[in-house]
Amino acid sequence: MYLNRLTNGEKVAFYSLAHAVAAAHEGISLEEKALLEATLHEMKIPQPQQILSVAEAVSRFESDETRRIALLELMLIAMIDDDFDDAEQTVMSEVLKGFNFNENHVERAAAWAESLAALFRSGQRFIQYA
Repeated sequence: MYLNRLTNGEKVAFYSLAHAVAAAHEGISLEEKALLEATLHEMKIPQPQQILSVAEAVSRFESDETRRIALLELMLIAMIDDDFDDAEQTVMSEVLKGFNFNENHVERAAAWAESLAALFRSGQRFIQYA
């Protein structure tokens, strides 16, 4: 939703983080895969050839605004399949530490992501099965 505001370098970094969150547990779910593809489309970039480490990707964000954008969008990916498990939480904790965010940031991003995730899933079902 806000990914078009990122610089090209931040877009690659975001995709790397998004991929790390989605792949953290037992494979990438169908919902996560659909959302990863949607992020590439929104950012107007091809799938990056190289996936950056979480630490490297976090370091590529240039401002607090783009870090907040990344947090919102990453929380959506983490919650899209209703399975925000320990492995995903571990990746998100590393991101939060790197971004120097507090619990308030997390709570606000999680609330936003929960509401948008329901809309995304509903739209996906309509597109696929209506």
